[in-house]
Amino acid sequence: MILSKTFSLAPGEYYAEKHKKDLIVLHFTAGGNAAGAFSWWSQDRGATKVATAYIVGLDGVVYETFPPEAWAFHMGTSSAILDRRSIGIELVNFGPLRVDKSNTAQLNSWPRQWSNPFCSFDERGKYIRAAWRGEKFWAAYPKQQMEAARELVASTIDRFSIPAQLPRADRLMEFDPAYFANFRGVAAHHNFRADKTDVGPAFNWATLAL
Repeated sequence: MILSKTFSLAPGEYYAEKHKKDLIVLHFTAGGNAAGAFSWWSQDRGATKVATAYIVGLDGVVYETFPPEAWAFHMGTSSAILDRRSIGIELVNFGPLRVDKSNTAQLNSWPRQWSNPFCSFDERGKYIRAAWRGEKFWAAYPKQQMEAARELVASTIDRFSIPAQLPRADRLMEFDPAYFANFRGVAAHHNFRADKTDVGPAFNWATLAL
């Protein structure tokens, strides 16, 4: 795993006070590179201080944006308790894809109203088919990125003594406030908000080997 601090928040752009960590929450960026995610946060760096501690690039490079023992808003829920006790990890990934309106052999990503060309249907390694939360196609996670995510999750679990566990199989892709309110371990943003699709069905949880 290559750890970089190329994209680092300045003091005051996250909350420096330390909190006990017992949860890792995985996100995707809904964009194509780490720089884009970091730049997007800059629009919200005032009082809200939105960010995750890590971004994992498509090439497997891991960017630490602030010390993981600190915190920033990344959950978007009604309470900051989850933000304080969790470590957020963003994986560079466009997420849901849609068929181009004028070229049915092409899949597009957001933004620009789903007009951003992503791949053709022939490029099968770049996407998966899965009907989930109103979408049918999803950008794949490259092997090198998944390996880096596995290493980062493992090292973070060891460093902060976070339980090495995933949600139950029947809850893994579900939004369930009652189940996840007190969950400790590794989960996804989509587990905590019904309107979110990260990390989505393209993410191979078995890669984490928990």
